Amino acid sequence: MLPAHSYQTKAMDFIKKHHSTYLMVDMGLGKTKIALDTLATTNLPCLVFSPLRPAYTTWPDEIGKWQRDMSYTILHGDKKNVNLRRDKRIYILNYQGLKWFYNACLQGRFKPRRFFVIFDESTFIKSPSTKRFKMLRSLRPIFSGYRLNLSGTPSPNGLNDLWAQYYFLDGGKRLGNTYYQFRDRYFFYSGYPRYEMAL
Repeated sequence: MLPAHSYQTKAMDFIKKHHSTYLMVDMGLGKTKIALDTLATTNLPCLVFSPLRPAYTTWPDEIGKWQRDMSYTILHGDKKNVNLRRDKRIYILNYQGLKWFYNACLQGRFKPRRFFVIFDESTFIKSPSTKRFKMLRSLRPIFSGYRLNLSGTPSPNGLNDLWAQYYFLDGGKRLGNTYYQFRDRYFFYSGYPRYEMAL
């Protein structure tokens, strides 16, 4: 196994110190390795929210490459209800499966624990008006202090995309308790979709 690069070690140290962290790192620079190696320093189970293709390819490949002793399961497809009952270190869930997972938690079909939570490609949770955001907000009691956003393009449509992503890291401490507080504090808003930074 290759040693971590210095920037990866620095990122791991930062996560271990601050717990809730946003890794804005370009593709190919090892965001997944940083996340897995940091997870290995804890005794927490992990819940990974991911787009479908990385859920089936990137995460299993990276686990096998960097943390092969970590057991995992993918909560998608015909076997997702069976896989939900398996005792694994890492549970990988496609964002489109969130409604199913949310209902499973409400119905007591998933053991409530404190999870190391990873939002891969966290721009999938950038909109505070979606059902996805509201379901994830309801699931916050199962999130441990370790919450990690991963993205190489954190604000594809503008800096206003950041509020919801940061909300799941700190509950609104940095950017405000609501999106509207954030918008009114940091932007001149002249109607959808135009925003200008209030400097």
